[in-house]
Amino acid sequence: MKYFDIVSKKDEVVGKMTAKLCHADPSLIHRVVHFTLVDPKTKNVLITQRSFDVKFDSGKWCFMGEHVLSGDSYENALKRGVKDELGLEVKKYDELGSNIFSYATQTELVRFFLVNWDGSEIKPNSNEVINIKWLSINELKENKHDYSSMTKYWIETYF
Repeated sequence: MKYFDIVSKKDEVVGKMTAKLCHADPSLIHRVVHFTLVDPKTKNVLITQRSFDVKFDSGKWCFMGEHVLSGDSYENALKRGVKDELGLEVKKYDELGSNIFSYATQTELVRFFLVNWDGSEIKPNSNEVINIKWLSINELKENKHDYSSMTKYWIETYF
């Protein structure tokens, strides 16, 4: 069973709860990392299309994410997420910022990271990702894909 730390709006741990309960109660704020790859040579960023079989943002174009497990750090969750979603090891990254996202059934305190891509082969997790694209910043902003609300926020705020 997965457990998440429950945090205040200031990111102070105030408790611990199962993932299932965190995803059913918007009063329980839990931690998440959201990330994308950036090609340091071209400055292009990676966007992924979520599988239609996943619970949240099915079929939408998104940056990727990973929950921060209870007692874990944002950095470890970032490394685990990049490995799980893309089959890559994280070597260099930058944190751009954070935001609280509230939905009908859950509330997440999310930190957003850019991960430098080192040219290694990307091996998307087929259970989570059905398509990937590299886009320039202009293409990312002008793209008419069906972005998730969280991805729209990061694009509007940081790109």
